[in-house]
Amino acid sequence: MLSCHAVVTAHAEGPGILQSYLPLQVPPGYATGLKYKGKGLSSPPNATRRGYGYIRRKRDVLANLGAGMNTSQIAHEACNTTDILERDCIDVLLLSLTPAAYSSNNTADTPGGLALISPAQKQGDCAACVGFAVTAAAEAANNVYKQQSWQKLNLSEQDLCFCKEEQAVQWASRDCFKFTFRNDEDCFPVSAYGACSGPGASQMPPGGRLSVAYNGNALSSMAMVKEQIMLNGGVFTSMALSGADFVRFVDYKTAASGVFTAAQSIPAGADQMHAVFCYGWWDNPRSESDGYWLCKNSWSEAWGLRGSFKIAYGSAYIMQSDYTFALQYAWTSITAQATQIKQRLVQGSLMRDAGTPGCVMYTAPQRIRLVKLTADLTTLAFTAALPALHMRKAEVLTELVASNLGHLRSLSAASRGPFKLCGRTVQLLSGVLFSGDLNNCVENVEAPACQRCARQIAAGHGHTCVLLNNGRVECAGYNAHGELGLGRADKDTHSRLAPATVLDGINISSVGVGDGFTCVLGAPSEGNKVYCFGFGGIGQLGNGLSTSSVVPVAVKGLRQSLPIKQLAVGISYACVVYDAPEPGAARASVQCWGEHFGTTLAQAEDLVDSAEVTALAASWLGPCAVLKNRTAVCWHQEVLYGGEYNPTPRDSGLTDVDSRGGEVYCWGANNYGQLGQGYTNGTVVSYIGSSTPLRVKGLSYLNVTALFGGDSYCAVTAAQRVFCWGDNQNGMLGIAASTDAITLPAAMQGLCA
Repeated sequence: MLSCHAVVTAHAEGPGILQSYLPLQVPPGYATGLKYKGKGLSSPPNATRRGYGYIRRKRDVLANLGAGMNTSQIAHEACNTTDILERDCIDVLLLSLTPAAYSSNNTADTPGGLALISPAQKQGDCAACVGFAVTAAAEAANNVYKQQSWQKLNLSEQDLCFCKEEQAVQWASRDCFKFTFRNDEDCFPVSAYGACSGPGASQMPPGGRLSVAYNGNALSSMAMVKEQIMLNGGVFTSMALSGADFVRFVDYKTAASGVFTAAQSIPAGADQMHAVFCYGWWDNPRSESDGYWLCKNSWSEAWGLRGSFKIAYGSAYIMQSDYTFALQYAWTSITAQATQIKQRLVQGSLMRDAGTPGCVMYTAPQRIRLVKLTADLTTLAFTAALPALHMRKAEVLTELVASNLGHLRSLSAASRGPFKLCGRTVQLLSGVLFSGDLNNCVENVEAPACQRCARQIAAGHGHTCVLLNNGRVECAGYNAHGELGLGRADKDTHSRLAPATVLDGINISSVGVGDGFTCVLGAPSEGNKVYCFGFGGIGQLGNGLSTSSVVPVAVKGLRQSLPIKQLAVGISYACVVYDAPEPGAARASVQCWGEHFGTTLAQAEDLVDSAEVTALAASWLGPCAVLKNRTAVCWHQEVLYGGEYNPTPRDSGLTDVDSRGGEVYCWGANNYGQLGQGYTNGTVVSYIGSSTPLRVKGLSYLNVTALFGGDSYCAVTAAQRVFCWGDNQNGMLGIAASTDAITLPAAMQGLCA
């Protein structure tokens, strides 16, 4: 009989480094698993299953409590105590976030609808089952992290154990997870995963490493095992069988239900150990303590259920706490991991819960489970700079369960929410994501945490400007005429927002951009003032000249008798709309300047009754007005190139405006990806797009509150995040360096931070 020793090592954040020696036993004809040297089967029978029936009963009681329970009441109902840190309390709460049945290979169960688990491999005669089990766990953890199906990743088991009659020793490095074999006779280590070298390493995500969950400690309860299966795809564990039961397992002789069972009383020295990877479970609804694990073997797809098998809870020492571990993919720095979590969370939307003061509703950008949200918030709490924001996992777990009881139909189902966040979790999100009160950024724009959130976006032909809550304007894109407000003209592209310093000292209420120029409307305290800068070759700056300027110039001739209620800037012209007068007073007016209007203000009273105007849009071809009766009229050129200007208003035929629940629909040309579908159509001279409105992808459930743009579009969410797509030839979207098109919405950098 062959034998060798395995060394399991793990690097994890904090204490709990695992380093255990496992003598392998190989029965005739089949390769099997492992056993801790000096431990044997020291765990009591059913250690991981302990008290499962009781915990399930308490979980069911908890699920029926409904809304309005505080954390102390939750703790009392979960474990008859006010100390939520007790292990049984945590297990009841964790179990409330797990469904009665789950499989990481069932597309109906996984949040992304993905099959995460690769088919069973064949270990042959090599005593390498532990290598196959750990490799399966490594693949699953990476597939979960990358949100990809199992076909995308195929790690080599030989990176963990290669059968060869040769002496060699390889130890784990300090900065990655590594599983190696210390050779006695037939196991030869080749390389490892994570930040280590070797064939497997090139298939791992960059910037991080594999580690053992729970700081390298074994999983000691069924709730922890189920949690890790949902979070990381599966766990690797060991079975222990008597000789007779092992023969039954080899032949896969099961009960009529197809579930394998075996006793936990094994004669001393007669046990056979075998490592497997488990990725699902089923709870018997008719028995509180009954059910089975769904596991993958390493004896090929020809064995069992295409290489997998069902094993009853507690049978054959399955899931013993000394032998059960989960792998997770994590960034080398937990701070970097927290940053990634923040970026993912802020893509969702946060809205005040009108029905519960002090609570907010979080809608995720993609389907997520509360068990995952718990893990993410726990990481954020651990890395929070302010001690007041630190929360232990049990506290986060309790807050989420208490807040969502009676709100969600199921605490365990995957959904976008909205999830309810109350108590300290709101403070955590406020402090970590926005360094302030995320509830009041719309109403309390002067709050320090809200100063760099966007009040307005102006997306133009070659540049984009943002009006922040602090009253400053910042721009990105092309600057050939000084349109970015930097006080100079240059031929560089600026792909990150930079302050328009030429506007310092001007109180601004609105900003608009055209092709090579920018205009701002002064705040009421400034009087009726509009300032423009950049290209002015055809009167776009409104100062009576046909010259450009890198510093702001005041638009001449603006009326002072009625306040300006809107500034609208087109590709080569701009307009203002005056507020409606008192009944019986003289009719208000729309005034414009630039192309077709001249270098000074032209009256547009003959074009539209501005008293009926609720909003004015400045399109490429000319202005369009939305009227009080919810119709729109436009005046524009007949032909795009070389046509005569027609000042006659035209009824657009629009009879209503459908907000479609805050989502965004686009139609028309798509040469720059303006439709937000992930692709482009046509060219600037041969338009191909869609005459049917298409829902912009990636904005669903983000609660878009405002939309700005032309060849490029930017949407502002209720959380005051900004997502842009379309023409980015000059880097004007503030997302990335110059590129012809960004075809799906992406977050503008540097805002709300």
